[in-house]
Amino acid sequence: MKDKPSLPTGYPLYAHSSGQLAKKIRGKVWYFGKWDEKDAALAKYLDEKDEILAGRDPRKLSPRKKSGSLTVAELCNVFLTYKKQQVDNGEIVYASFGRYLDTCRTLCKAAGRNTAVESLGPQEFVQIRAGFPANWAVATANSAIIMTRTVFRYAEENMLIEKPVRFGSFKVARAKAVRKSREARSAAAGGRFDLSAFDARSLLAEANPTLRACMLLGLNCGFGNTDCAMLPKSAINFETRWVVFPRPKTGVNRRVRLWPETLEAIQLSLSSRPEPVKPEDDGLVFLSRAGKPLVFFGDSEHGTMTHWNLIATNFTYLTRTMGVYKPGIGFYSCRRTFETVAGETCDQVVVDAIMGHLNNSMAEIYRQGLGGRDSSRGDERIEKVVNHVREWLWHGALGST
Repeated sequence: MKDKPSLPTGYPLYAHSSGQLAKKIRGKVWYFGKWDEKDAALAKYLDEKDEILAGRDPRKLSPRKKSGSLTVAELCNVFLTYKKQQVDNGEIVYASFGRYLDTCRTLCKAAGRNTAVESLGPQEFVQIRAGFPANWAVATANSAIIMTRTVFRYAEENMLIEKPVRFGSFKVARAKAVRKSREARSAAAGGRFDLSAFDARSLLAEANPTLRACMLLGLNCGFGNTDCAMLPKSAINFETRWVVFPRPKTGVNRRVRLWPETLEAIQLSLSSRPEPVKPEDDGLVFLSRAGKPLVFFGDSEHGTMTHWNLIATNFTYLTRTMGVYKPGIGFYSCRRTFETVAGETCDQVVVDAIMGHLNNSMAEIYRQGLGGRDSSRGDERIEKVVNHVREWLWHGALGST
């Protein structure tokens, strides 16, 4: 490691071990340039310190307060700040923010961080599309295209640019291409993206307590990554084994009967749960060993937005270790497995309700509860569905719930 440089007397910045010249302001370390760029770092510090002292992040200020053309990086910062506000307001969920963050990172890499937004045209978007990872499915590329266009539409609607961006052929692929891509990926995964009962039991046997509890919530209740990460303790009745928790993505309310195995796994995970880093996270059922939510986003120590999904990471590691992994298999396979097996009951209305699917059909509008004229029958239908999946998973080796 290079020795830290000596700095002039009275120089306001210090040499951080990361190779940057930095200063701690309002309890946070800010970085202004490389060790060998003392003058440029000082100029940047003098330009930004008043905004920082005022409690504002100069990287996220409206581009109209900056000189020159709006760059791709500047637009992404402003857009992500807006999306973070939507998360804080409960308008979108963590997972959606994570996808927008990934979109902006891909955009900055493909188009160039310092490229002027108004210089982008159809030819540049051809290059951006060519910069998408080659292993992406067509549906994934379509999603990235939609989100990328959303970023630029935000700039146009908020008058951050003088003229609309022209995308040319930067459009989503047709349904036929999506279908062919899905079939090809399905074939590569052996035709299925769900789990067999044997593989599910094998993974549950080797999973750590928290991952095991999350997996059982996926298999028992159709929960996904964000569902598990945001599940509050208050949503679970530990005596009756019912969980009542709206799906964060859609807001659709869900009421599900927990298997004894699921409740036991949750209680075991809670018994070793660390103290939360932030008091507001104390109500969550699951926390990482560092005391943070399992699906998390925020600012890194270097001031850049980041996010991680420990459920997905740990599940993928487990499947690779156990030799179960194949393309298309992830933690969401637990949710796919529930949908597939629960469908064997021929009670799709209840399966949809448990999954939290948004259904705007006329039948859904007119239906007054799952129990018909007898409200108590709704719980019986739910128990019948989840018990069917339980019997499938354990091959009838367990007793009645």
